[in-house]
Amino acid sequence: MIGVLSVFYTLLGVCLFVPVLEGLYVRRVRPRAMLWSLGAGVLVTLAIHFGAPSRRLGPLPSSLVGIATVATLAFGLTRARAAGRPAGQPAQEEPAP
Repeated sequence: MIGVLSVFYTLLGVCLFVPVLEGLYVRRVRPRAMLWSLGAGVLVTLAIHFGAPSRRLGPLPSSLVGIATVATLAFGLTRARAAGRPAGQPAQEEPAP
């Protein structure tokens, strides 16, 4: 039971830490970029948690690697989207599904 809770709270931390910080401090949050980065962060966290014998990647725990993955991809995908438009042009709103 403790192992299940450990995985749950690890994934909860990976999924909530970066979106909350980005929502508070970044003016334009790209929802698609955040979803892709969250998916990659969860996959990386689970791969390290269940694939590595010590549940670590070198000295780093799986949760920290997952958070770093989410932060890197969210920042990179948001910047890549912003770099694709001319300077001074505002970002287009994504159409609602």
